[in-house]
Amino acid sequence: MSEKDRLSKIEDKLDAITEKLHQTNIILAENTQSLILHEKRTDLAEKRIELMQQKFEEKEDNLLTELELKLNPIRDHVNLVNLVFKYVIPTLAATLLFLVKLGIVKF
Repeated sequence: MSEKDRLSKIEDKLDAITEKLHQTNIILAENTQSLILHEKRTDLAEKRIELMQQKFEEKEDNLLTELELKLNPIRDHVNLVNLVFKYVIPTLAATLLFLVKLGIVKF
């Protein structure tokens, strides 16, 4: 094999390596652009999620406030019924028993 043939083969291999390197650079550039786009979309998605969380928290607070306002009359009624059963009825029963024992009221 002559020196010229060997140089020709080396040049061919260098050309092939150069072509592969060029293709790799193209792929790298495409991937870089894809990554930049992905980062922008991720940032936008994170901002949207933050806004949605804020709106949800505001709505949740409003719903809880509204629910508390609706529950207040029920809570008042339950407290009143508890008061009647704990104090009024036993007091009336004790008073009635006392009156029966004194003979003021007869059954």
